[in-house]
Amino acid sequence: MTSDLPLVSVIIPTRNRGEQLLQALRSVLAQSYAALEIIVVDDASSEDMRVVVATLDDPRIRLLRHAERRGGGAARNTGIRAASGDWIAFLDDDDEWLPDKLARQMERVRIAPGGEVPVVYTGEQYVDAAGDVLRILRPRKQGWILKDLLFGNYVGSTSTVLAARSALLAVDGFDENQRSCQDWDLWIRMAERCPFYAAAEPLVIRHVYGQRIDSDLAAQMQGRLQLLAKIEPHLVTLPRQERRRVLANHYLMLGAQCLALGAPQQGREYALRSLRENAGNVRSWRLLIKATIRTL
Repeated sequence: MTSDLPLVSVIIPTRNRGEQLLQALRSVLAQSYAALEIIVVDDASSEDMRVVVATLDDPRIRLLRHAERRGGGAARNTGIRAASGDWIAFLDDDDEWLPDKLARQMERVRIAPGGEVPVVYTGEQYVDAAGDVLRILRPRKQGWILKDLLFGNYVGSTSTVLAARSALLAVDGFDENQRSCQDWDLWIRMAERCPFYAAAEPLVIRHVYGQRIDSDLAAQMQGRLQLLAKIEPHLVTLPRQERRRVLANHYLMLGAQCLALGAPQQGREYALRSLRENAGNVRSWRLLIKATIRTL
C-alpha cells in the first residue's frame, strides 16, 4: 500500500524544454516507489508547459509557473515550499532516473541509525546524443562529509539527491544569488547538519548534449569564486595542510576555467596561486605550462 510509505515530492525545474521534460517525467512515473507527487516549476517559459504536462494526464503532476525568469535555484525553492511530502527529490528536466532510484534511496533512509535524518545520493552516468555512456560516477564519500565537500563536490548534481524537506528548509534551500555551484553550496550547508549516505548504483542518467549551466564557463567561474568566499569561515578551522590542499584545488579549477575562457594570463596567475599552496600538485604544474605557452 502506497499510503503506508512516506510521500516523496519530486521537483523538476524547467524552461522551454518540453521534449526533455516529457522524458524526465516519464522516468519519474516509471519509478518502482509509487508514493510520490511531482511538482514541475516552469521558470517563465515561452513554450506552453501546460500542454506538455497534460500529455501525460497524471493527477500526481502539479505545474507551477514563475511569471518572470528567476533561475533554477529559485524554481527549486518554489517547489520545496509547495511540496506536501516529508522527502524531496530533485530532477533536472534534461536528466532521467532509472526505475529503482527512489526505492533504493528510501530504503537507505529506512536503515539510517536512529535519530539521523540523512541526505541520500546516488551514482550517475553521463550519456551522449547517441545514447553511449561516456563515464560513470559512483559515490565515494559517506557520513559526515563536510570537510570532503570543502575540497570538491563529491555528491554531484541535484538529480542524484533525496533530502528531508525539513532539512532543506532549515538552511533556507538554494541560494538564488549563487551564479553557479548552487547544488555544491547547498550540500556544504546541509553537511553541517546532516550525514550523507549513498545508493551506490549509477541511477541517474545525465544527458551531456545541448545547453546546460555546466556548459557556461563564465558562470562556473563566478559561482566558484562566490563559493570560495562562502567557505572561508570553514577553512580557517582546518589544519594548515588541509586548508592549503583545499585552496590549491579551487585555484587549479579557476585557472582551468580561465584558460578555457581564453584568458591564459589569468589562468597562469591562478596556477601559480595553486602551486604556492601545494607545490607538489602535478595538475597545477601542467596548467602553468599550458597557460604560459598560450601567453607567449
